[in-house]
Order: sequence, then structure tokens, then C-alpha cells
Amino acid sequence: MDQIMKDAMRSEFGLRTINQLVSEDRGDLRQLLMTKLSLIAAEYGIQLIDIRIKRIDLPDEVSSSEYRRMEAERQRVAREFRSQGGEAEQISAQADKEKDIILANAFRDAEKIRGRGDAPSGSDLCQ
Repeated sequence: MDQIMKDAMRSEFGLRTINQLVSEDRGDLRQLLMTKLSLIAAEYGIQLIDIRIKRIDLPDEVSSSEYRRMEAERQRVAREFRSQGGEAEQISAQADKEKDIILANAFRDAEKIRGRGDAPSGSDLCQ
């Protein structure tokens, strides 16, 4: 019976993606397996009461490919974050440049005003 159950589960697992097996509601899968396996168990005089999926063991080749896919996805996300960091640096550099220009223009204008204030007026020259 153990082998029959494992075969039935593997058969159903094979019809789904890893994401579906892990993240979606397992209640539908459990109910489907209960229906299928109850019929088989009844042939042996066994009443199936419940099925719980505790662990899904993937074949080594599937596990390896899934880990490679997951790693590639993580690397893609990391590259995306790094590129956003590069954009942030460019924006920051542009803002610093604009700040320096604004300050330089303000200093220039202030010096002009100060120069006009310090310049002798026409009446000062006559005295």
C-alpha cells in the first residue's frame, strides 16, 4: 500500500510545478489523493481516513535544476538592485553638481552686491 500511495502522489506531483505544490492550497491536492487512494485502499479492505503531505522529495536531477533556477532568479534580482543603486549614484551626483552650481552662483551674486555696497559713491569722491 505504501508504494501505491507513493506512486499516486508522485503522479499528481508531476502534474504540478514546484510553486503550485509549495504555495497553493494543498487542500485540493489532498482531496484528490484521498478520492483516488480511497478506492485503491478499499480493494485491500483498508479504509483511508486522512492524507497529509509532510514532505516532497524531488529526484536529484529535478532538485539540482530547481536550485539552479532559484539561484539564477536571486542573481537577477541582485543585478536589478545593483543597477538601481547605480541609478541612485547618478541621481545623487547630478544633485551634488546642481547644488555646487547654485551655491557658486549665489556666492558670485553676493560678491557683486557686496562690491557695489563697498564701492565709493559719487558723493564720496568729492570730499
